[in-house]
Amino acid sequence: MPKQPTVERDGFALPSTTVVARIRKIPPEDYDMLGRLVREEWIRWALEQPAPKPSWLVPWERLPEADKEVDRRIGRRLAHVGAMRYLEV
Repeated sequence: MPKQPTVERDGFALPSTTVVARIRKIPPEDYDMLGRLVREEWIRWALEQPAPKPSWLVPWERLPEADKEVDRRIGRRLAHVGAMRYLEV
């Protein structure tokens, strides 16, 4: 059986397929955290604008569920892309 390629980071060597599988399986309990981070950055950006729309400044807790879901998806995607880039897999 051929040796599986590894990814080395911080003194650890993990099989690259294992790393990719872990990145793709962000646990659902982390989705809200990622969505909140996206929303926080959105609000920071909005506050820099000369005339932000009130809807741009709505905090996570008051967002409609559909808007929360968009932010969760953006957060998950960015987490995947960032991890893949960092790990170079």
